[in-house]
Amino acid sequence: MEKTPLSPKLDAAFDQIDTARRGVIDRTALLHQAGRVLSAFGQETSTARGRETISLYGWYWDCLSAHAGVPSDGRMTREEFGAAFQAAFIDGEKFAAVYTPMALATIRLADSDNDGYLAPGELARLWQAIGSSVDDITGAFTAVDADGDGRLSVLEVLDAIRDYYTSEDPASPGNLLYRQAAPTA
Repeated sequence: MEKTPLSPKLDAAFDQIDTARRGVIDRTALLHQAGRVLSAFGQETSTARGRETISLYGWYWDCLSAHAGVPSDGRMTREEFGAAFQAAFIDGEKFAAVYTPMALATIRLADSDNDGYLAPGELARLWQAIGSSVDDITGAFTAVDADGDGRLSVLEVLDAIRDYYTSEDPASPGNLLYRQAAPTA
């Protein structure tokens, strides 16, 4: 796959799933990521939120594997992941149908006070759970907080996610937020 400005972002997303650093990912690796998020917020896979999260991460994998042309129980290389992610969620129309519900379930888990918003501490815990740096989470949080109310709505987070994958402007809110999403060692 030809390197583009999007390539480092897709590489970072792959690395967050490939915590074993095998160079390939599969459904189990993605569900392991879901398990880390559940664990960080005290949810078991047997709870309603746990089952929803596992199911949506599985659906996300099914969409990616279909776009990569690999069986649902198969493995995907970094290049296959990047091409499938771009085809499904950036160039294609699956962001709203597949990626958004998965992100919403994850955000609901992180919303520990159930107020419908993410506070800076909740976002930091979420970033740690997915294996990301939280070095400047406050600055990133402020950039994404479009209305300046000190909390992130689901829409603000989803806008930042979409912005991250579509904007080449390093000062855009999504790029400031996800600059913190580089996998930790």
